[in-house]
Amino acid sequence: MFPVDIESFFAVTIAFAVAIYLLFEFYSLRRDRMIQGSIRINTTYYCPECKLVYTRRRTRKMWERDDPIPCPNCGRKHTRLKF
Repeated sequence: MFPVDIESFFAVTIAFAVAIYLLFEFYSLRRDRMIQGSIRINTTYYCPECKLVYTRRRTRKMWERDDPIPCPNCGRKHTRLKF
């Protein structure tokens, strides 16, 4: 075996721990961004007639203007919910 002093041992251990932490952080940020992206591209609507909450996939036209979308049950048009 080769001799290892305590300072270099702690330096390597801390560097390894920081590398593991950064890898986990980048993985979790990427995972959360993918999950939030799929939620963010949907638009939520509420029909007060049949008390149905429904979503539609948001398109570029929907970002530019707020067109009413028909309810899948009763067919009445409603605008999107704004939180």
